[in-house]
Amino acid sequence: MNNTGQEPGPPAPAPAVLDITPAPIPDASQTSTADSSSPNEDDPEKQTPIITTTPINPTPTIHPDVNHYRIAALSLASFTAGLTDASVGPLIEPMKHFHNLPDDKLISLLWVAQAVGFILGAALLSPLRSLKPFLNHDNVTLLSANMLVFLSYLPFVCSAPLPAVILAFLPLGLGNSFNIAIGNVYCGSLRRKSTFYLGVVHACYGLGATVGPLIATGMIVQTRLDYGKFYSIPLCLSFINSMLLFWAFREYPVVAAAEGAVVVVAGRGAGATTTAAAATERKNTMTPGGWIKSHLPTDTKLVIFAALFMFCYQGAEVSNAGWTTEYLHERYPASQEKMDTYGYTMTGFWAGVTLGRVLLTPLGESWPAMGNKGFVYFLVLLCAIFQLVLWFLRRNLAASGAAVALIGFFIGPGYPCAMEVVMNMVDGNEVRRPPLGRRSREAKAAAVGVISAFGMTGGAAVPFIIGNLNGPVGRWVLHPIVLGLYALMLIIWFLLPEPEWIRDRWQPRSIHRFIRALTTIWD
Repeated sequence: MNNTGQEPGPPAPAPAVLDITPAPIPDASQTSTADSSSPNEDDPEKQTPIITTTPINPTPTIHPDVNHYRIAALSLASFTAGLTDASVGPLIEPMKHFHNLPDDKLISLLWVAQAVGFILGAALLSPLRSLKPFLNHDNVTLLSANMLVFLSYLPFVCSAPLPAVILAFLPLGLGNSFNIAIGNVYCGSLRRKSTFYLGVVHACYGLGATVGPLIATGMIVQTRLDYGKFYSIPLCLSFINSMLLFWAFREYPVVAAAEGAVVVVAGRGAGATTTAAAATERKNTMTPGGWIKSHLPTDTKLVIFAALFMFCYQGAEVSNAGWTTEYLHERYPASQEKMDTYGYTMTGFWAGVTLGRVLLTPLGESWPAMGNKGFVYFLVLLCAIFQLVLWFLRRNLAASGAAVALIGFFIGPGYPCAMEVVMNMVDGNEVRRPPLGRRSREAKAAAVGVISAFGMTGGAAVPFIIGNLNGPVGRWVLHPIVLGLYALMLIIWFLLPEPEWIRDRWQPRSIHRFIRALTTIWD
């Protein structure tokens, strides 16, 4: 109630209001019989607070204008991560030559150290965001993460010994895990075209991974410079990322709340509607057990299956990106003196990843007969087909390079499409489906952190295993392992639990929708 005693009009579409001012004591003539029975109505000090809430709406697509800068900053961070990750493959031989390594075993530890950093990031993200300096300040978290990334490049630039270089991948993975978790949650909270913008951010990863082998090959492999000189480029980019992300996300929690959340705390008689569930939820989250429950992923089974899927996905992707160069080197020994050719072949792989994420990612959303979940089956099957082509094709290096590029083209959209499906299931916020209750940003970030950590673990464990088998078995071992991962991806994706609100609306499982869509195409 305002100061004139009149009821306010309909609320304008303005930012959310947080009103904790006690309501004035109503006049005796305006007090109803039901209110007169309350023992605290005449004492403003003893008035019982009433909490009313309205559901938090997703962030608008690209509004306000600052969201342009947020997407751009996240894209630049993703570009830097792709530039670093994709350059490892072409730089394996220069690393072995610089450190006098006889085989690939120690090089494989680079992926292991990065995976340990991702696992630490998944475990530390939620507790870190509950601390006072980071509480509701994603810009501070992103600044800290990217400064870690910045510091991790220093041992490379300074040509440090190999143990220091391997350990530097640990803070690199830790910082990138924070970037991925917060960026995925932000893109997934966009009201429309969330899959598209998620694909844009991850396409920038593919763009960085496309130019990374080109720069590494032209700058290091051809000129025979120390491989550490290459990392001066991501060193500068990571510093710029720190400043841009800190500025772009400076008001992100405040804006997110203002765009949908309305929380009013008022005394009795102020015209507020009592929401007992909201008050109970707030009371429960103040206890230690309630805080833990509110900061952990609640759909545990869903998160576990999604994490296993991402373990296999990134294991296959990173293994192809890291060891295909060495496989081609063994398959076509006549071209061993032209190491730059293999680096350019991996550029085709990452160019395929980038184009696939830009061109194919929106196709899952715009294809109602299949949907994003059914679209993933389609992508994995095509990846398996071209992996077989690469394995048994013995014609020439150019044909093998084309097969590598097609593998990247079809494996690229798998990550954003899968993450969109999982985030919609966790959040219950897809336009075509009824929401079952909003998860907090902390819970969604924790879920994405766990899934990303499992993905990076797969991206470290599988290349590590392949690197140790390259010597005694042969570098062809890459293909049966990756094909086995594709088969596991199909099984896990089929077993991915679908929430009750899908089954209650008689929507068939995505595998049936996928088969029906293929039948429609055939007809």
